[in-house]
Amino acid sequence: MEDYNDDNKKIQSDQKDNDEKLQTIIQPRPYQCELLEAALDKNTIVCLSTGSGKTFIAVMLIKALQDEISTMSLEHGGKKTFFLVNTVPLVKQQSQVLKKHTALKIGSYIGANGVDLWKEEKWKTELQSHQVLVMTAAILLQILRHGYIKVNHINLLIFDECHRAVGNHDYAQIMRDYVHAEGVQTRPTIFGMTASVINGKCKTHQLETKIKALESLMLSRVSTTKHQDDLRKYSTKPHEAAVYYQQAIVTNDVQSILNQMSGSIDISITNDHCDDLMTMKKRCIAMVLSHVLNTLANYDPSLSGLKCNFVVGHGTGVGSSQVMTNMTYRQQACSIDDFRRHDINLLIATNVIEEGIDVPKCNVVIRFNEMKTFSSYMQSKGRARAQLAHFVMMIDENGKDDKLRLIKHWSDMQQYLQLRCHDRQPSDESYDLLQNHEFNLIPPFQIPSTAATLTMCNSIPILNWYCGSLPKDIYTPATPVVKVRCIMPHNLYKATITMPSNSPLNESLSGPTAKSKKVAKMAAAFVVCKELLAIGQLTDRLVPVKYFTTRASQLDDINIDTNEGDLSQTAGNINEYQRALPEILQQCHPHINEGVFVYHFQFNPCHKVYDKRQFGIITSKRLPQMPSFPIYTPYGQTTISIALCRSEIIIQPQVMLQIRQFNHTISQSIFRIRTDSLQFQATNSYSGYLIVPIIYKAKGVDQIHINVITIVKDEYFVTYRNADIDYDFLSSIARYNDAYIPIDINNLKLLQDAVITRNYGTISGNFEVSTIATQRSPLDYMIGDDRRNFMTYYKEKYNLQIKNTNQPLLRVKPLPNKHDMLQSHKGQKLSSPNSQVSTDMSNISVVKTEYHHRNQKYDEMEFIPELCKMSIIPASAWKILACIPSILWRMESILLAQEIAGKILTALASNFTTNNTPLPQSHSLTMSILQALTLARAQDEFSLERLEFLGDSFLKHAIAIYLFRSYTNYHEGQLTTLLSQIVSNDNLYRLGVKMGLPGYIIGNKVDKGDAWVPPGYCFNDSIEQLQMKLHVITNLSAKPVQKLRKKSIADVVEALLAVILLQFGENSAYRFITLLNAQIQFDKLPNSVVAVDQAALNPINMLYEGYKLKEVETILGYQFNNRILLLSALTHASYNHRRLAIQSYQRLEFLGDAILQLIIARDGYNANADYKPADLHDLKEALLKNDSLGVMTAVYGFHKYLFQRSPTLFNDINQFLNVVDKSENLRPDLSIEEKVLAYSKCLVDAKITVPKPLGDIFESLIGAVFVDCGESMPIVNEVVQKLLQPQKAMYANGIPISPIRALHEMFPSGLTYSSKEGTKDNPFSEFSLKLPNGRLFTTT
Repeated sequence: MEDYNDDNKKIQSDQKDNDEKLQTIIQPRPYQCELLEAALDKNTIVCLSTGSGKTFIAVMLIKALQDEISTMSLEHGGKKTFFLVNTVPLVKQQSQVLKKHTALKIGSYIGANGVDLWKEEKWKTELQSHQVLVMTAAILLQILRHGYIKVNHINLLIFDECHRAVGNHDYAQIMRDYVHAEGVQTRPTIFGMTASVINGKCKTHQLETKIKALESLMLSRVSTTKHQDDLRKYSTKPHEAAVYYQQAIVTNDVQSILNQMSGSIDISITNDHCDDLMTMKKRCIAMVLSHVLNTLANYDPSLSGLKCNFVVGHGTGVGSSQVMTNMTYRQQACSIDDFRRHDINLLIATNVIEEGIDVPKCNVVIRFNEMKTFSSYMQSKGRARAQLAHFVMMIDENGKDDKLRLIKHWSDMQQYLQLRCHDRQPSDESYDLLQNHEFNLIPPFQIPSTAATLTMCNSIPILNWYCGSLPKDIYTPATPVVKVRCIMPHNLYKATITMPSNSPLNESLSGPTAKSKKVAKMAAAFVVCKELLAIGQLTDRLVPVKYFTTRASQLDDINIDTNEGDLSQTAGNINEYQRALPEILQQCHPHINEGVFVYHFQFNPCHKVYDKRQFGIITSKRLPQMPSFPIYTPYGQTTISIALCRSEIIIQPQVMLQIRQFNHTISQSIFRIRTDSLQFQATNSYSGYLIVPIIYKAKGVDQIHINVITIVKDEYFVTYRNADIDYDFLSSIARYNDAYIPIDINNLKLLQDAVITRNYGTISGNFEVSTIATQRSPLDYMIGDDRRNFMTYYKEKYNLQIKNTNQPLLRVKPLPNKHDMLQSHKGQKLSSPNSQVSTDMSNISVVKTEYHHRNQKYDEMEFIPELCKMSIIPASAWKILACIPSILWRMESILLAQEIAGKILTALASNFTTNNTPLPQSHSLTMSILQALTLARAQDEFSLERLEFLGDSFLKHAIAIYLFRSYTNYHEGQLTTLLSQIVSNDNLYRLGVKMGLPGYIIGNKVDKGDAWVPPGYCFNDSIEQLQMKLHVITNLSAKPVQKLRKKSIADVVEALLAVILLQFGENSAYRFITLLNAQIQFDKLPNSVVAVDQAALNPINMLYEGYKLKEVETILGYQFNNRILLLSALTHASYNHRRLAIQSYQRLEFLGDAILQLIIARDGYNANADYKPADLHDLKEALLKNDSLGVMTAVYGFHKYLFQRSPTLFNDINQFLNVVDKSENLRPDLSIEEKVLAYSKCLVDAKITVPKPLGDIFESLIGAVFVDCGESMPIVNEVVQKLLQPQKAMYANGIPISPIRALHEMFPSGLTYSSKEGTKDNPFSEFSLKLPNGRLFTTT
């Protein structure tokens, strides 16, 4: 906060002279004690010469009143001290003094810190954190203006160089507009410091009047000391001398003037122990003279000791920091530090050195430029503070007598102030500073809610700030038009202000008459600012409404009864949420002697592999009908249907035990669950259903017949005849305690339809027995190895001794290890073994014979029965059970989709229909919502990405219409800002959490971690208990959770919106948006039709006819009912229609952009289901980027009808058209499609861009058609399709890849983007892109 250089690097300066001065006066001098007592008694302006210790009095005063200031908040009675200075360097200087000599918390503030854009919260933090705030007066004026602090929150107000408090200076505004307006009892103590109470020119008889004026304004008394003798010991008292010169001498001979000065006074500027200061009028002279003197010192022995540098101001114009003769604050400080350290002994400066920069003691001060005021005389002389110092005034021979009289007059004034300013008493007559004051033509207006105050003085800065916040391009002036006319014969002035055409305030406003042009302009600006405040363009803090959040973007309660979700982490972009379990599967555990429902998983087509066994589930709750869905097994694609077999059947206790044991067995051996985080507890499992084998008494599945169709709550349930639980199969499994049993060599028939695994080695795996090779034994050689048989191999490799040498070998093939069967593997062989199971081929014998299945080849292996064990689950059952996790995962996901679909449809019905009848819920809706809930990372057969693309476009379209119609007084920049806030990922994320969406989102594969919990299992309570006991969090999850990015949740919200749009149309989609944010009511929007004043019809029609705008309608294929919309769509912000209140095209451009986005997004979505999301984005980018729309504008000739008054825009359009005209590809006989292609090729070949307004015109015309036709999307769509057909034809054979996408695909490791905002000196922002290899690209 304390740094004033641009790069915020601290300037280290030893402040030697200042430190010595403070050390010297660490014990207060008598005159300082006297003036301190005066300041404690009443408001005081201390008038002391430079170097006499005024700052020390201020420090003592702050410490004396420090019991009144604290870090307590202002709302609870806290007060602050403000130390105001006139220049930026003084902020640093005075804050350093306060930090060194007080224990208070000091804050320092300058404009370079960006304080102009600080909001209320930032200022609250600063005021809470500091007790004394050192700043330029403009900053305090600003925070008083905006109501961030009130005068009664200030205990002490210190003004450095307070003689500047005249006219409209910031000091004067603070006192006149705020301190004077405060009650006497709550005003702060005022303390002013100056070496000259007079600012500007003053005659002797005016002196007392000016002093009284300053006292009246500052509510203080000017005071000096009666200890004049003591004061002289410490004050500057240089020897004053006048040196006369002729202009030619200074111009032609530097050495002669130096000799002339040396001859007139006994000084030497080449002495190493002499520090001299020269002041010049112009910066360039100071710089050149410094260079000339240093050059002379190198050649002239008499000047060999001269070491020179210069100090000039930093300038205030645009780009001033880049002017050679201007200096930054840092450069100024460096030169002065060199002077302080005696690295240089001559400092040449402009009048920037008079005040505001701490200069060391000087032996000689030479004033080249003429002094105009008493203040300048006192400040310049005050720089000669060394013992026996000299103050030399260079006086032109021409008119020297007048100048000497003026200097004598100033010297007398100094004596007068020393004599008359001691112990001044209040005047008998009241001197009313504010009587007949020009700045009180209109009384200040204070906003009650914030105490922000609008005055005539601050109205122009506020108005300029507002105009600067308007949306603009390089062609648009951001200034209002001000016209002042003189009213005779009273000789008064009246100002009228017309705002830029891109401002919602498009009417001209006038202020009251005034005696001067300046005051008339201020009065008119005051009237305009009040109107901007009334229409919502200024906040109640008098801040332009640019970076804002209105109530429309605030989150409202969502009318869907859902849980917000478990936010266990909230700090980062990735949060952890508990996964939802469908309500129908909660507490649905089958119990003994209670009725259960039996459901069967039907495979269609049922591959031969799956026709031997059937499976399903049992649950105590009836499930809703679910759509069928495909799975992709190792043996081919099949469709799964979940059908009801039996209703309300009773499960006997023994059978229930067998069912639970069966679930435990298959989970351990086939599903391979994580036993560290899950435990089997069937009576209290996470999901209550259990898997059961199903049997049909009919000979085949094809002979299954429907027995009965029942209707329960308007839902159809199909019951199948002869289907039941396979109790025999359950009994056969229940006979074994282990999942694997030893192989009985004497009964190898058991190995038919068997799954085996090995008892040795570290490599696991399950294998299906295909053949019992009775012709081979362990004594045979291994295939491909003529030197070792099986006996030798196992002895050498595993130290295993095969006992039975007569046992046959088992020929086996590995079972596919594919667990996720919800995604097809395109381009892969359907039945290739899963490579995830590592097989050490050196451990087994590979048979040369080949086994063929479905035209695919499997290599068979030979195992020794004695060294293997057999699964109690047959291979035929094993293969179908391997599909069960994918089936159940999809079933649970479908039930979740049905659940959230029901809640959304019910909410839509209860809020937007009279009879509360919900919209129909179909299988199509369920699967669409399931797609909307599925993230791409789940690697499913579908994902939300295409839906999200469409939903994003519709959401922006809908919100753009809402904002356009609701906020008629907002300009395009404000509408864009608000649109961005409402549709931002952060906002949509919060809405998604309120809906409870995170629990419904499918973000993982079924085979990833604990994504799916097998039937009968629950999460291990001991893990959570252990974590709580040890106060640590392990990587073992005690709950079913998933980590989701905020953007993923936002994407789901947009995808769900797209589903509602596709299933039920635009009206239902609008209502869904209202459910998300109850403040956005599309049914209650005001009419967007622009009312036309009857008096304006003739001028409008004249413009229409005169500019031949009928031709534009012909090109569009649409005739406007309201021609003012057409005029507005063709009006650039640089143009003003004089007496017609026609806004620029920017609001219509905002609307048209959103409409085009939706139309192109719909076209791309519906055109080809195979288009990937990246393709859709590229298509939209290619068609709607500014260059493409600008080309269409040029081809159709819309630019010919553009109302604009920007020479730069005219030249840029002309340059673009000239490049095209010179192209060899452009011929007069070309069709529209061929012209578009030729124009586009020219852009690439010539490496030029289309002027942005050309693309804006296209968008604004579409927006105008939309409003004029009553917001009929079919009509607008017809216009758009006609206009963009040539562009679409150009991309028919291929969509160009977006440059951003191409870069990301080229550098997948990531790109680094950065930006730097523009400044007042350099308004252009800078953008940088860094590649992974370190290469940097920058543009502005």
